[in-house]
Amino acid sequence: MKAVILEEANVFRVDEKADPTPSENEALVRVRHTGICATDVAMIRGLSPLVIAPITPGHEWVGTIEEAPKDSEYAPGEWVTMYPTKGCEVCAACLDERPHHCNSFRVIGVHQDGGSFAEYLAVPLDQLIKLPETLHNIHGALAEPATVGVHANLQGGMAAGKRVAVIGAGTIGSMIGQVARGWGAADVVMVDRMPARQKLAADLGFERFVLVGDGDEQENLLAYDGEFDIIFDNVCVEQTLELAANSLKSGGTMVTLAFPHDGQKLVVPYMTAYRRELHIVFSRNYARGDWDHTFDLMSKGAIDTERMISGDYPLENFVSAMDDLRDKPDEHVKVVIST
Repeated sequence: MKAVILEEANVFRVDEKADPTPSENEALVRVRHTGICATDVAMIRGLSPLVIAPITPGHEWVGTIEEAPKDSEYAPGEWVTMYPTKGCEVCAACLDERPHHCNSFRVIGVHQDGGSFAEYLAVPLDQLIKLPETLHNIHGALAEPATVGVHANLQGGMAAGKRVAVIGAGTIGSMIGQVARGWGAADVVMVDRMPARQKLAADLGFERFVLVGDGDEQENLLAYDGEFDIIFDNVCVEQTLELAANSLKSGGTMVTLAFPHDGQKLVVPYMTAYRRELHIVFSRNYARGDWDHTFDLMSKGAIDTERMISGDYPLENFVSAMDDLRDKPDEHVKVVIST
């Protein structure tokens, strides 16, 4: 089969790779569509400490069953995706169905080989997830990042009537904002440094936007009817943490999502958080049960993936897709690879 092979940072190609041979507890899946994630870009460009090589990356995918054990609940032709997280299966977190908290946490296609930038995958039956009919297409590939947005909202205690701001309005930020709106947020304000993100936000129905670098960000943010109940920070640098802390209501909640690269240590605005009794919570990946919320929101049309897909490339053009993401960042939000 054809697959992307990452040999080392910035050394990758589409080449022939042995077809996977499923075990008795696995299904053979024909990959249909895979989204290129920021994690994939960081791995390929040498910006992530997580990389093992050689590896075929990719974890945001949808596909169809080619073969499955006869006594399983899966049949050829069914559309599926995968819960890509694996844990040790014996620790307290794993037994509580939270493998993303396991000390042995790993994601297939990130920490171990077997990612979805390939024509076929062998997937453990207990990690397969059936897709609703509305996602039997390219849009199903965005269910995984949408679930990151769902989990962040759950971590933040999102409820109807809350006022929300989202710092970092790319793919994940856009998902967070749409989930919050779908769950009844009274207001959602998007914040980003890229003017192109303002157009994306407007296309998704978010007219309230703060462009970083265009005056005083806190003043501009608070100009939208005052302080917020929840602020999601997808950037997590000192400036954005301060912006979030200073723009929350007393007792408000800051949800941080960004991955700290290179052993990064952040200075938290402790006195502000202490004085106002802010809640600072962290959101990492998602739990398996979060996918049900995603499917509900996407099936209702609460998450607009049509406007988020900015490119669809065949697998053999993966290198060109990566070059376009690097060279034309203002033109792309979510690029999908189709096989």
